[in-house]
Amino acid sequence: MAWGPKIEEEWNRHLSTFSATWLATMNNLRKLRWVDDSPSEELIQSIEQASREAGVIEIMRKDAHLLTAALRTDARITALDDAARNHFGRCLKGNLGIAALIWVNPLNAAEDAIDWLDRGAPIEAARQLGHIG
Repeated sequence: MAWGPKIEEEWNRHLSTFSATWLATMNNLRKLRWVDDSPSEELIQSIEQASREAGVIEIMRKDAHLLTAALRTDARITALDDAARNHFGRCLKGNLGIAALIWVNPLNAAEDAIDWLDRGAPIEAARQLGHIG
């Protein structure tokens, strides 16, 4: 799992007993991969130019660290925020690097995230941001 300052800050804001235990286990198994998750100026500019709606821009800026971590690691995002996913997919589908990123919501039963992970988290077009919208 990609792990950086912004991801850690977000986890700490939403920490539960279960997630703290899971995170400690992943850390002990050395499954956390340190990455600089600070969005590049280029990504921020792309986000700011992608929409005229301030609310949409703010949602995308808030989760830009997830795209950054995915771009710097394995091109996969597991997150609950479908609004952010939809905005990124709709607004940035012209950016080939971002369009190729996979985003899976583990709470959405239709996405069958556990089966996808069990199969090695393969690249599937329907899960890519470029296929949204």
